[in-house]
Amino acid sequence: MKTTSQLIHNLFTLIISSLFFYACASIGTPTGGPKDEKPPILLKSTPKDQSVNFKGKVITLEFNEYIELKNIKQGLLITPNLGEGNDYEYKITQPNLTLTFKKDLDPNTTYVFDFGDVVADVNEKNKAENLKLAFSTGESIDSLFIQGIVRDLYNNKPLIKGTVGIYNAEDTFDIEKYKPLYYTKTDSLGKFKLGNLKPALYKIYALFEDKKKDNIYNGDVDEKIAFLDKPVDLTNRPFAIVEDLKLTSFDLKPIRLLKPRKNRHYIEWRASKEIDSYEVKFLDSQYDTSILHTKEKDFVRFYHTTNTTTDSVSLILSVKDSLGNIATDTNKIKFEQIEKIRPLGLNFSGCF
Repeated sequence: MKTTSQLIHNLFTLIISSLFFYACASIGTPTGGPKDEKPPILLKSTPKDQSVNFKGKVITLEFNEYIELKNIKQGLLITPNLGEGNDYEYKITQPNLTLTFKKDLDPNTTYVFDFGDVVADVNEKNKAENLKLAFSTGESIDSLFIQGIVRDLYNNKPLIKGTVGIYNAEDTFDIEKYKPLYYTKTDSLGKFKLGNLKPALYKIYALFEDKKKDNIYNGDVDEKIAFLDKPVDLTNRPFAIVEDLKLTSFDLKPIRLLKPRKNRHYIEWRASKEIDSYEVKFLDSQYDTSILHTKEKDFVRFYHTTNTTTDSVSLILSVKDSLGNIATDTNKIKFEQIEKIRPLGLNFSGCF
């Protein structure tokens, strides 16, 4: 039978040994090998890339490692545009990604799924490179393309990560309401390529969006747009090169006339945007020479040179913006009674 001193000695030895082994085990932390710098690789997909006769509404992609997604709804570019009512849901069942659409895809159409920077691996956040999937719901894949470069009109700088969109020239299309039929993003040099297109005439435009990135021209101050007057013709050739897309600020919203505003010496009739030219018609011709008018940036200013009466003056004002849109309105203006106010340097110029 062990004595008390032996038990104490054994317990002390056990404690010392435990501390020694713990210290040895804590000398360093295993590094786990070299850092993973390889992006996820697509092993297979349904449908296969460049395949034809796809039917259904479920797209699956299988990768070689676990993945995560970043802003898939904004980053995944699907062309042609799916249109209203055919959104999709996505689900990750590692290492697979599944997209399920509400409706079947359109028949006899070549689709391109460009994932951009959406897919990355879980551990090191390496982004999948050039991850695109092209397939057709018909018997052949469209192969025509448009490529080019977009630059700023004033400083010639390239448009980086801007939108370039096209739509069929025969379609009625409002770029302030709808996304383009086909669209892509420019690279760091302002270059773009729209591929897998059908033979057709296409209208093309480029769009810079600083805040609201919805691929729709909202006419905001921070937005810029570039477009060509003539359609790009792909009816009888395999590709087209576009080199003269120049960004500038345009306000495509219809011009409107607001209510006239009275000041002590003059009256201003303001428009909703900058006026390019204007025309004034007084219902009583006696005011043709007694009331002067001049155009400023977004308003027309009226002066009465001999107003000894406070009667209202009826007139018709037509204004035109730089895009040729016209707004016309009939209203009455009324001056305060001031003796012979005649501003210098005013005339009747600026009419259509």
